[in-house]
Amino acid sequence: MHLTFLQAPTLIQKRIWLFSFIFWITLSSLFTVWRINDEIMEFNTDLSEKALSLHRLVSQRADQHDAHLTGLSALASTNQKPLFGMMTSLSSTIQKFYPRITSIDLVTRSPNNPLEIFSTRQSSLDNLTIQQINKAALAATGPLRIIPKDGYYLLVKRSPNTDAARYGLSLTIDANALLQNDLDFGANSAISLLTPKGASILRIGDASSDGFFPQELKFRQVLGSQSQPLVLEIRKIVTPAGLFPWASSLTFTLFLGFVLFAVNTYWKQLRHAKLAEKRALLRENEARIAQASRINSLGEMASGIAHELTQPLTAILSQSQAGERIAKLKPEETEKIVSVLNAISQQATRAGNILERLRKWSTKSTKGLEQVDLNKVAQDINDLMMADLKEKGIRLKLSLSSTAPIILADAVQIEQVVFNLARNGVEAMERIQNGCLEIDTRMNDGWTVITISDNGTGIPADIRPNLYDPFFTTKTNGMGLGLSLCEGIVERFGGILKVENGKDCGVVSKVSFKLDQSNG
Repeated sequence: MHLTFLQAPTLIQKRIWLFSFIFWITLSSLFTVWRINDEIMEFNTDLSEKALSLHRLVSQRADQHDAHLTGLSALASTNQKPLFGMMTSLSSTIQKFYPRITSIDLVTRSPNNPLEIFSTRQSSLDNLTIQQINKAALAATGPLRIIPKDGYYLLVKRSPNTDAARYGLSLTIDANALLQNDLDFGANSAISLLTPKGASILRIGDASSDGFFPQELKFRQVLGSQSQPLVLEIRKIVTPAGLFPWASSLTFTLFLGFVLFAVNTYWKQLRHAKLAEKRALLRENEARIAQASRINSLGEMASGIAHELTQPLTAILSQSQAGERIAKLKPEETEKIVSVLNAISQQATRAGNILERLRKWSTKSTKGLEQVDLNKVAQDINDLMMADLKEKGIRLKLSLSSTAPIILADAVQIEQVVFNLARNGVEAMERIQNGCLEIDTRMNDGWTVITISDNGTGIPADIRPNLYDPFFTTKTNGMGLGLSLCEGIVERFGGILKVENGKDCGVVSKVSFKLDQSNG
């Protein structure tokens, strides 16, 4: 009787310890797997954000090559013979500010005997390169041609860009300099630049797949440049061993083990106390032989009932304690997490909208004429420049017409003009305090007008005569095409661009359209 009574609790205790151990190992393993997966997702998010930043940077650099070729082609094909002096000067300027362009070459476009007629190389072009440039120029039908090499590529344009082209104009682009960036993609990652057909131009780094259960994170996207649809590919290999969250997993495992040990120890002490009471009761009943049978029966009944009730009560207690611990475990973090997630959602949505607007702004429009509300253009410019102006401490003031000032034009190109003029104003105020940029729209005396003014340093008298000349600039890294392009866009839609100094200070840029044409 006593032996059975003492062995039952011991067997139950062993089973509880075994169940606790299995539960501890299982939950700790699940937590570790979850943390590893979370680390991989964070790596993937980090890679995507950095890759998109690099993609935008390389796309912008690639778009610059098209502008360089356009300017050089104009000098090469304007007259009967290329303007070698101006080409040499422009080439020197381009290579000074864009060192990734290692050489600029011009060869005759001939099916039989192409010749080198201009080059910035220290030595003459080799015959193979001349033949390759000529072949690409002969095959060109308008878009630029790409000749991949090991670590660089040639970008070829026929000049002039017609079927009667006389020359093949080439830029040699250093792919390593094109991909140069300050982003840290970490170890075991590789950045590759490929042609649209998959031929490799350059690969930086090594993403080897050694290790236990390697996971490949990959970013692959075509550059946003229409003239150079190269493919940017970024690969990164991560392994669970390299991502193992030692600190958090060890902390969680030890904490869970401590909790389970404390619960089992408490239950064991409680059980021992109950057993001690029952032993005392049995010894007292043994003194009463007459009542021994009844007491033993009652004792067995009480023991059975206690045994049956203890398990569900213990389970209820354990579950209640677990729920209490979860509720008490930093409850304020939930509101913070929800607040942070809501804020992230709102800013992502707003960035997406700005990027989408920037993408449309930087892409050549193929739409026809449409009704453009200059008030909306001014609002869009406000949204685009808000963050940059806030960072530079410049205030933007909108004075919009109460009647919608509508013109007939291309919305993207008009927004490009206003953005360029506003950006010029911002650059003129970078060295002053209390800078203020104002955009004003109005309808006046048969004209629809949008005015961009600043309180910057104004236009020096010595550069006013050359203000609209192509390739004339006072900026150290400028090409001198901004105002020239803006003037061409405005005139294309029947408008007038006038840039002059303000009455007191700064610059006033006024874009005017005939009211009868705008309402077309």
